[in-house]
Amino acid sequence: MSVAAILALFTFDADLGPIPSLTTLIAALFALVAIAAVAVVIDSVIVGWLDYCEIIERNSK
Repeated sequence: MSVAAILALFTFDADLGPIPSLTTLIAALFALVAIAAVAVVIDSVIVGWLDYCEIIERNSK
């Protein structure tokens, strides 16, 4: 199979009609990875802040 034939499999299916191209699927994958990265950063900030608050509370006693 040629590369064009393989890519055609990703762009059209006779029964399903047009399906997302390979480029769209890769872009969606990168978007999901970016969302996951942001979630990890937010989680790290929250956990870090809670640890900081716990240390401050422990030292104030």
